[in-house]
Amino acid sequence: MSDIHIIGTLSREDTIEEAALYYLRLGYSVSMVRKQPNENKEKLIMYCFKNIEDSTRIVAIPHKDGTCGEGTQYEIAYAKFLGKRVDIWKGDYKLRND
Repeated sequence: MSDIHIIGTLSREDTIEEAALYYLRLGYSVSMVRKQPNENKEKLIMYCFKNIEDSTRIVAIPHKDGTCGEGTQYEIAYAKFLGKRVDIWKGDYKLRND
């Protein structure tokens, strides 16, 4: 179980790591989405949903244009359904709570 689970597009892997380090420095426990090329898609989705269930708060990393991809939108919706706090990473540690 972690305080924060970071989701988002894997094309922004550096930003995902930046956000994780930011929260780790603040003393939170953090889990994050990672590339797992040898896993099938269904297993990856189940893994992500389990991490959302086990976390207190979700931080989503959007595309550079500020939008979230379809997969991230599903994850956000699932987190909200579970009553989790969901923030969108805005860079420079600015967040928007949706």
